[in-house]
Amino acid sequence: MRRIFIAIAFSALLIQKATAQKNTSAMSRHYGHGIPPLSPLKNLDNKTFNIPAPRGHWTLLYFWADWCVPCIKEGIPELAAFVRSNPKVFPNVQIIAIRFNSKEEAGDWNLFKSTTEGLENTLWHGPLPFPVVYDASTKMTSDWGIHELPTYALIDPNGNLVPDGNLKMLKEKIKTKQ
Repeated sequence: MRRIFIAIAFSALLIQKATAQKNTSAMSRHYGHGIPPLSPLKNLDNKTFNIPAPRGHWTLLYFWADWCVPCIKEGIPELAAFVRSNPKVFPNVQIIAIRFNSKEEAGDWNLFKSTTEGLENTLWHGPLPFPVVYDASTKMTSDWGIHELPTYALIDPNGNLVPDGNLKMLKEKIKTKQ
């Protein structure tokens, strides 16, 4: 019985480790060595949105999709609450929500706009306090190796990708600077 328990525990540990590596491996080659390319995106006005150079401040990119329940019910609202409750940390922090668009999905900006505005008017209780943009070409999500959602990418003030960066880590980093 003990051998079975140990075998199950060991298997669970291997699966957990493999999953963690899978989640970070696409971006891991950039950890501490810059970032993948920042591609032009589209904003809610269908204008080109270029992510400002991520130097001199913390940048948190949040890759999401409207069909990702944790993204729309937890991630986006948590980011909005953080921004609204910490106005003094901006402009030392920038947050950008990037709507993931897989190659299998139609790159329909009109659908992005109507769905995002619908979420803002209902689930998110109004416009978001940070840019929400759309990767219609899938270039950025492809260059960054985004395959799972939600995905965070935290960039430090020196322009380097932080290993396993997320909102919790960002909160810790700015708390230690205050």
